[in-house]
Amino acid sequence: MVRGELAAYRFGRVIRIKQSDVDAFIEGARIEPGSLEHLYPDSGAKPEEADLDV
Repeated sequence: MVRGELAAYRFGRVIRIKQSDVDAFIEGARIEPGSLEHLYPDSGAKPEEADLDV
């Protein structure tokens, strides 16, 4: 709502969001399993295999 990604409606002090809008937002934010591996490039390396400069 703050970033404008989800439509909301204000009635007095109450903020309403359509269920269909929430469902569409959630589906649009879905990621595929394994798609974040690029964020952890060394996660599979064992400590003794890591290149450590001590």
